[in-house]
Amino acid sequence: YTVLKLSELMSYVIYDAKQKQVPLVNEIKHIQNYLDLEMLRYGERLNVDLEISGDIEGKLIPPVLLLPFIENSFKHGTRLIGQDIPILISLSVKDGRLIFITENNKSPGPIADNGLQTYNHGVGLENTKRRLKLIYDTDYMLELIEGEDKYRTVLNIPLNEN
Repeated sequence: YTVLKLSELMSYVIYDAKQKQVPLVNEIKHIQNYLDLEMLRYGERLNVDLEISGDIEGKLIPPVLLLPFIENSFKHGTRLIGQDIPILISLSVKDGRLIFITENNKSPGPIADNGLQTYNHGVGLENTKRRLKLIYDTDYMLELIEGEDKYRTVLNIPLNEN
């Protein structure tokens, strides 16, 4: 099972990520594979709420555009020692646009090294912001909201039709 999930992830990154656009359903499957592997890693502590609404069929999106936000949810939301890990991921298609939301807890107290910290803090996010600007110019909205106990990301982008 684990080898299959890793194989699917690698195949997507190596082959599909070379495309300019991929079906949104493929991107969602890639996200699900990533989440399945994280479930193996964190077990019962992990509570992922993946919400999908609207008509996702026939919509196109740049590949691997959403994953950095999900990776950040795990990077920051899994450091709470001995606590459950709630992560919300929402994809909503409405009026030809994708509204993508991630939300995770922020650590107010003792934190553990979850193995996801790097020396290059924020590099993935900065690269994703540059990529959004290159692809959509001003036709997108990205909000990064840091609350007292939560991080929330809201991305609104146009979708192309297949």
